Amino acid sequence: MGSTSTHTSKISIAGSGSRRKGQEQTMTDPQKPGEIPERSGEYEERGPRGGKIPHPRQVTIEPTDRPLPPTQKPDRTWVRISPPKKK
Repeated sequence: MGSTSTHTSKISIAGSGSRRKGQEQTMTDPQKPGEIPERSGEYEERGPRGGKIPHPRQVTIEPTDRPLPPTQKPDRTWVRISPPKKK
């Protein structure tokens, strides 16, 4: 009756693996409205936890553009989805 058991579990975090040298990330980290964009390109509005939202705004940020524009709702962010489109 007085037996005790020890339980050990491993926790793995998705995406915690290391990236190989030269391997690029397809999307940049989310940026908040009003921040200076890391790179020029096509940006898409995302939800508070980085997920896709219905009817997102998409903007093109040029090298001369400064802060990212406001989002449609508070707590949303911007994610770079591609390089700038050629005219």
